[in-house]
Amino acid sequence: MSTIYIKDIDQHTLLGLYSIDKDLRIEDACPSAICKELQNKSMTRQQETAAVYMLLREMIGIQDFVIEHEYSGKPFISICGKTTNYKIGISHTKGYVSVIVSTTQQVSVDIEYQSDRVQRIASRFLREDEMEDINKSTPSSTLLLLYWCAKETVYKLYSDVSLTFQRMKASNIGTLRNEGEFACKNLINDATVRINYILDNHLVLTYCKKE
Repeated sequence: MSTIYIKDIDQHTLLGLYSIDKDLRIEDACPSAICKELQNKSMTRQQETAAVYMLLREMIGIQDFVIEHEYSGKPFISICGKTTNYKIGISHTKGYVSVIVSTTQQVSVDIEYQSDRVQRIASRFLREDEMEDINKSTPSSTLLLLYWCAKETVYKLYSDVSLTFQRMKASNIGTLRNEGEFACKNLINDATVRINYILDNHLVLTYCKKE
């Protein structure tokens, strides 16, 4: 078992983080139908999917379920062909997967492995007013990646809306901590989303709920 943690976000919501074991195989975790679908996929894709199933089983305490996707790409859980009341978000990065699950609210999560690459692509996802906020502090790869993850999280939350990076506005994050929160606004419908974040030496993780 490679579960790093499962956190209670509230009485209806759990957040999980899983480190992918190099020996993990889809046959260890996935339903047979999913195994067949993944046979011709890369080993990385297979292991990411297997890790999601392993983590989600531990989180919800159910063995026999299938992860399916809406037309928009949003994942959901079905049992015996019937949609459940679980709302889930899934993300993966280099060697890790994260899952957030709620029984009451739409949820979303994004996780990224820290690297300096984000500095080269910052202009693609940051607005000019966000750059002004960043330049007031000390720009860093971690800070930039936090903006990226926040927007990815909001994009997934509103997967049925044609959001672009420029149609999302993150508030000034301020001083970085190991855990914190800030706001990100969906400029299409004027909805403000509270983004929670967790930082460690390797990962940036953001998650949110649709209030």
